[in-house]
Amino acid sequence: MNVELDPKTVHIVNDTDSLENCIEQLRRSKEVAVDTESDSLFVYFEKVCLIQISADGQSYVIDPLETGDLSELNDIFSSPDILKIFHAAEYDLMCLKRDFGFEFANLFDTMIAARMLGKKEIGLGPLLENEFGIHLDKRYQKANWGVRPLSQEMLQYAVSDTRFLSLLKDKLAAELKERDMEDMAQEDFQRLCHIHPAPSEPHDCYWWKVNGGVELTPAEQGALQGLCEFRESEARVRDLPPFKILSNNAMVNIVLENPSNEGTLRRLKGVGGAVARRYGRTILDINKSWRRKKRIPQPVLQSRPANGILSRRERLKTWRKNTGLEMDVPSDVILPRDVLETISEVGPRSDAELENLMKDLPARYQRFGKKILEISLNESD
Repeated sequence: MNVELDPKTVHIVNDTDSLENCIEQLRRSKEVAVDTESDSLFVYFEKVCLIQISADGQSYVIDPLETGDLSELNDIFSSPDILKIFHAAEYDLMCLKRDFGFEFANLFDTMIAARMLGKKEIGLGPLLENEFGIHLDKRYQKANWGVRPLSQEMLQYAVSDTRFLSLLKDKLAAELKERDMEDMAQEDFQRLCHIHPAPSEPHDCYWWKVNGGVELTPAEQGALQGLCEFRESEARVRDLPPFKILSNNAMVNIVLENPSNEGTLRRLKGVGGAVARRYGRTILDINKSWRRKKRIPQPVLQSRPANGILSRRERLKTWRKNTGLEMDVPSDVILPRDVLETISEVGPRSDAELENLMKDLPARYQRFGKKILEISLNESD
């Protein structure tokens, strides 16, 4: 289902006047549904290319590439009085914080709610299909949102992703209340508000980060590092995602097969004629010369935790898994992984100590704290 671009209900926000009108309307809303579109599949430096917001029967398609300063939107996102509804909010929030410095308060994430309720399919499309019989056309999910002008079909797709979020939120919120899980959900929504921004620069690539890199010989690892550095440099210059220069599999195949000419290179899986024609001589030179260079050492891994920590971690994991099965929810709904790791490492010896470790999860502390402390104190094995 695509929402028609009725000018009475769908507003394209691409200048100062339309943005001011949008913000004025949103300030009056009790809740707004939000989604974003980015261009990570097409550029080296990813950016948010579209922000879609639906509220009170109106939808706003905000174009950051044409509108300019969006700082006043922070009044909406940071307001504790306006509920922001997302589906799978984590990456949207990270990108919005990175690009615009927005802060967030009062969230509802329909994907988190669906996981907490033990839904087997938690994508937005399947949820809307299963709950309401609404079918979303996802053909533009991987479209290049950085191009301008955007087609009418792309704009319709963008609006569809927020148009039904409030309806879905109401349904899931009612189920959370019925199962007495509202408090746990709110903990997770609140933790989302404090997520860190996405990095402004792509992460550096090293040979040990490439799948299969650690199994290579030192000479092969050196060659792989050279290809990693070439790929990043070329991707930055051409403003393309690194995988569009060379895939990880292609780089590993190159250093394993050690081709001596462009004909052999082009036949390697993941390389092909286009790559061989454009970069063939460069790749062959790097593969040859970097084998003789001193390899960049892999960072020293953290030392193995003490046996007591490992034992406590396994006991907590077993309890968490069994409790999740009893409640028919994923195990990390019971206790998030980062909190489980902290409790395992610290080994709290009192209610007060455990309560402090779980200060961001008071509902879970009330529900499970007694059992968690019992597990922490049990050192029999």
